[in-house]
Amino acid sequence: MKTNMIAKCKMNNEVSALRHKWLLKFFYYQILVGLLLVAGMTFNPAQSQATDFKSVQGSWIGTLTAPDNRTSLGLATFTPNGGLVTTNQGDTLLSRPQGSGHGAWVQDGQNVSTRIAKFVGDDKGVLVSIVEEKTSGALDVTGNFFTATASYTVYYLNGDPPSTGTGTITAQRITMTTP
Repeated sequence: MKTNMIAKCKMNNEVSALRHKWLLKFFYYQILVGLLLVAGMTFNPAQSQATDFKSVQGSWIGTLTAPDNRTSLGLATFTPNGGLVTTNQGDTLLSRPQGSGHGAWVQDGQNVSTRIAKFVGDDKGVLVSIVEEKTSGALDVTGNFFTATASYTVYYLNGDPPSTGTGTITAQRITMTTP
């Protein structure tokens, strides 16, 4: 009986030692994973590639020019976390009320791409379509002027086929001294 208890104690000690080694390895593994996650969160390849250009972050006033030369003024605010909010003079039309655009932006050096969505209502405010707008453009060397090509697709909620269009955007950063 004594030998069984001694054998069990030795076995428990061996199991305990193996468990301790396993827990120690697991602990070091968790530290390594945590360090890699932190390193991954703080390393942004797009930021590291080109730092010679200002961020598009901030507010802008611009003009959208359609292929038939119609123009529309607009405002855009690029948030620090990649969010984008826009509005333009067409948003205020009573015959076609629409909400501000909400979306995202990415920047690689001087190149900037955006994607937003807007709700469009009828004259009673009932949602009738959703507009998706995309742009691809670039900042000038000062980082205070932006030109882009724009495209949009209108998705009608009644099932009609989508309509599309294009345009060109020229914009200027809004600063405390911008006219």
